[in-house]
Amino acid sequence: MPKQPNVKSKIHAKDVDIAVVTYLNNEDYISLTDIARYRDEENPR
Repeated sequence: MPKQPNVKSKIHAKDVDIAVVTYLNNEDYISLTDIARYRDEENPR
């Protein structure tokens, strides 16, 4: 995975903001930790 993201944005779903990062090779990555915070905000594992 490249070190510098090209675009960083967020998706808002079910009152949770989820980070989305697009790298120079046009691959998108989403934060699974942000999704896990939907179940348990203090302990997202």
